[in-house]
Amino acid sequence: MYSLLETIPNLTRSSLHRCFQRHGISKLPHLEKSKKRTKQFKKYEPGYVHVDISQVYTEEGKLYLFVGIDRTTKYCYAKLYKDQTSKTATNFLEELIKKMPYKMDKILTDNGKQFVYTSSSYDKLNINNEGDDKKKSSFTELCISNKIDHRQTLAYHPWTNGQVERINRTIKTATIKKYYYENHEKLQNHLNIFLNAYNYAKPLKTLKGCSPYEKVLLYLKTKRGKSMINLIYKTMGPNI
Repeated sequence: MYSLLETIPNLTRSSLHRCFQRHGISKLPHLEKSKKRTKQFKKYEPGYVHVDISQVYTEEGKLYLFVGIDRTTKYCYAKLYKDQTSKTATNFLEELIKKMPYKMDKILTDNGKQFVYTSSSYDKLNINNEGDDKKKSSFTELCISNKIDHRQTLAYHPWTNGQVERINRTIKTATIKKYYYENHEKLQNHLNIFLNAYNYAKPLKTLKGCSPYEKVLLYLKTKRGKSMINLIYKTMGPNI
């Protein structure tokens, strides 16, 4: 710049920088950092649900928050339980099947004892875990009876793309991190209010400004979505 000021008195740093940018020489080659290529997750049709469990607390004690969220439409359902046994996980799956506005064809969980039998369980029961002799949990059996493909995360890698983990943080930020609950019932009522607001009214950036309910409606208008459950009965009524 100082060498050019003698011939171009009105030269400024910004104008010189813009000139360099036009010719693609605004940065030295050895200072340019190569951008890391990020692998995008495979796109799926609606019906692929992620399920996870986390802990929350009220004055009465500890509760377990079961959450299920669709990978594509972001439609979410959550419920509180006093334990996290296999029976409780199966009960939550039954509720999830009823609450989802369309049929689920895939479900993803971790390798917890609530969802699958561990290798130690096979050893204790002396069961051969090869072929048809493999012992299945009640959660997996319910998936099979409803024609749902039950998938598990990789060992020592209990997350995939962090969708269900992110909705867990969102729920906790809107409930237990802001408000104090005297009992479990008040937390469950507030959780239901939050889910209604999230599913039916909250525009999401990842859905390009649509709410999960609006995304579901768009899907049900497609050729494949027309064969799914009609969502009319799930529309928010005038008194809600």
